[in-house]
Amino acid sequence: MSGEAGISEWIAAVNDKFPHWKVYISPKLTDAEYAEGQVNELLDSNSNVTYSDDLHLAVSLRSYRAEKLSAFVHQQLSLDKEAAAATYREIKDRYPIVLTRARVGMVICVPAGNANKTPSGFWEDSTRLPEFYDGTYRYLKEVGVEEI
Repeated sequence: MSGEAGISEWIAAVNDKFPHWKVYISPKLTDAEYAEGQVNELLDSNSNVTYSDDLHLAVSLRSYRAEKLSAFVHQQLSLDKEAAAATYREIKDRYPIVLTRARVGMVICVPAGNANKTPSGFWEDSTRLPEFYDGTYRYLKEVGVEEI
């Protein structure tokens, strides 16, 4: 359901093979999105569990700038329609989201990048400079990929 079946497998391995291990875990891993909400039940018989807020990665490691996008995905998985709608209004211009019912095909998103500088002269986002994307965009256009 959530793609986090790995957590339940990890807990099962610790319980079965390493019951003497001390387990330190974020209390947020008991949310419904992790191991389908079964983390507490899976760890119930393990007396070596310590919960610590300090262990939770509050923002995705894949994109630390995408906290709102991560929240949107969480809200979608939690079926929190009102929160998801509000977050979508905040992110739709920064993170294009394409809804399709196509069974075949592909969408390639090549962002324009961000050439803006802060008042102190630094790039707003040095990882998204237009020159990182422009060559790829031109290449795809040259081979015939149509822009939508």
